[in-house]
Amino acid sequence: MKGFQTFTGWLGSAPADWFADFVRTRRDLVRSDTAALSRLAGSAATRKGMAVALEALNADELQAALRAAKAARVDPVVPRGELNAGSDVLSRLVLLGLLWPARAGSTGEAEQSDPGDAESFGFQSEAIALLPTSAAESAHPPEWTEYTQPNEPVLTPIPESVARNAQAAAAGAAGGTIAAAVRAIEADPPSQLMSGGVGKRDVQRLSSALDLEYAQTIFVLELCGSLNLVGVDSSNIDPVWLPTAEYDVLKRTDRGSLHAALVRAWLRMGEDITHIAAGHTPRGDRVHPLNSVVKPTTANPYGGHPSALPPVRSTRFRLLRALHSLESLLPQHDWGTAAGTSADSGTSTALSIRLADLTAALRWRYPLAPAFNRDTLAQMLTEAEFLGLVATPLSAPDSYGLTPLGRALAEHLDASLPAAAQPLDYAGSAATVPADFPETVGQLLPDYAVSVVIQSDLTAVATGPVHPDLAQKLDSIADIETRGQGTVYRFTEKSIERALHAGLNRTDIVDTLRACSSTGVPQPLEFLIDGVASRLNRVQVAGARGAVIVDDPDELDAMLADPLLTPAQLTRVAPTVALSGISSDRLRVLLEGAGTSTLTEAPSAQPRRAPRQTAPAVTRRTARIADADLDRYIAGVRSTAEATEGDPASTSGILRSAIDRQQSVTVTLARADGSSTTITLTPTAITGGRVRGIRNGSEIAASLSRIISVSPAEEGTQ
Repeated sequence: MKGFQTFTGWLGSAPADWFADFVRTRRDLVRSDTAALSRLAGSAATRKGMAVALEALNADELQAALRAAKAARVDPVVPRGELNAGSDVLSRLVLLGLLWPARAGSTGEAEQSDPGDAESFGFQSEAIALLPTSAAESAHPPEWTEYTQPNEPVLTPIPESVARNAQAAAAGAAGGTIAAAVRAIEADPPSQLMSGGVGKRDVQRLSSALDLEYAQTIFVLELCGSLNLVGVDSSNIDPVWLPTAEYDVLKRTDRGSLHAALVRAWLRMGEDITHIAAGHTPRGDRVHPLNSVVKPTTANPYGGHPSALPPVRSTRFRLLRALHSLESLLPQHDWGTAAGTSADSGTSTALSIRLADLTAALRWRYPLAPAFNRDTLAQMLTEAEFLGLVATPLSAPDSYGLTPLGRALAEHLDASLPAAAQPLDYAGSAATVPADFPETVGQLLPDYAVSVVIQSDLTAVATGPVHPDLAQKLDSIADIETRGQGTVYRFTEKSIERALHAGLNRTDIVDTLRACSSTGVPQPLEFLIDGVASRLNRVQVAGARGAVIVDDPDELDAMLADPLLTPAQLTRVAPTVALSGISSDRLRVLLEGAGTSTLTEAPSAQPRRAPRQTAPAVTRRTARIADADLDRYIAGVRSTAEATEGDPASTSGILRSAIDRQQSVTVTLARADGSSTTITLTPTAITGGRVRGIRNGSEIAASLSRIISVSPAEEGTQ
């Protein structure tokens, strides 16, 4: 233990270039409140700082960190031989602040010596607590402890024609599917669950109407929620989901801008669709479609390692970047001769990789990222395919590669990633689309069809993508038989009944069809409309928001004739009863303004108290250091090392120094009731986030998180 070097001491004496590399790698620590060596070292040694460092490792580096953590539980000085790792792996662990040379000067006197070549290392105590080092955890270790270097992947080129056709077809259908989903919700509003989402039966009904699979329907619903196209109408005692005013804006938006908005919403969507389809998260929390619209959650749905990133958003971000540069996944391979490529691969726009190979490569690169499992990746690739970002070669349907649209987006994500995103290579601010993305998409899409050809076989054919206004009219009268670039509608008795139930009469339906058709309305279709309308006209249901009930029919005659009551939209349904198109509160004010005294009928149920709105908590953020000021920050922190003469300033650093010198320290601890107590002990070890030591001849242990302050004890105290 003699001569043990603390982490703060190492940072103060590290070669200048290594210290600068450490700061540039750990940009998450670079803030205005860490502009001193002691503060920087203390921030790096916290549990949050260690969680970020561990999350930045690949499987090989993480396994080496686990071996170091297990060895550090026994002895704070970890010999190099117990790590079973090369200098490149150890240098990466040093660069992230997990390891550091345990002996001062152990890397040699040369200024440019590599700290990864040291003979022994120290390891951060907080990292030990985050890794599975106990006997129980070692008995059931996580999967990443068994990861091995992935095999050489099978790559298949995607012909340019296939990729371009796939992106054009997807971009043309995506916006139409979203609009169709909103129209279906408007036609048959699903009820809001008590938990805030949409029930499984409503999703299945919507899935049947859109002709989509269940998981894909959930994805479409989540896109609608992310774009604020649907919301909850809570004015009724049974709240339902309805289109918002944003849907009217969407109908006037050009198709390129709409698709750009869909891609942007997908990048920022924080829900794993596989969890919603299953009905619960790996943590056991119940989830439903559109839950996030009513009650956004910030909790990690996977549990496990305390991730510093939004797990689902970062997975989509990293997935696109990985597909853009497949070579970066396994740099040791010769990608020019990889299986599946050919000599004329220059004629293809991209390489595709099998899902199994992609999953293995991403799990090796990001072993602590829980969303990199096969099911979630398959779902995300399906979502990207829906948006025209990914295509599959005809000869390998289980392989995926980027389309030109997807490649342009991935290049933009790479270019937008700030240097401050180190060491995790993700920034929410970079999850945007290129400025010319709407124009690029617009060039792929044909013009909207503004009319249809209605045929005598009771079908209507649109020769291109249907304009939203035209689609809304036809959806209320006909059923969609075929979707795609050309849509086929079929008129049936049920579809005509649906239109009549929605409030249209026979004349309204025929006039709407004549306005939509470029060839008129065939006689067989008119016969169908007449037959269904004659059968249903015997019983009519009217909607009303208020009612006027009088004792004398003459009073009602006067109200109907009064021009002051025209805004009440009164319709007589009985000699003494009239229905109104406005709410009862507005109706009462209008009647009293016209000089008619009113009584209000007692409600049949007690009113419900409106939910109490609470203001969000106010958070304080420290200022990040701009890239232009980084060199000045590094120089300023280095200068504080000389002022402190290398003494450790962090809690763990002082305790490590006391263990090395076998000195007693005075520790102030926080009690459970908020008070504090001060004890003197001789520390012997720091393991698992706790300090162990001797006090009055007995061994005690205290959690590092409960230590308020620590200082060297006066001589003669114990």
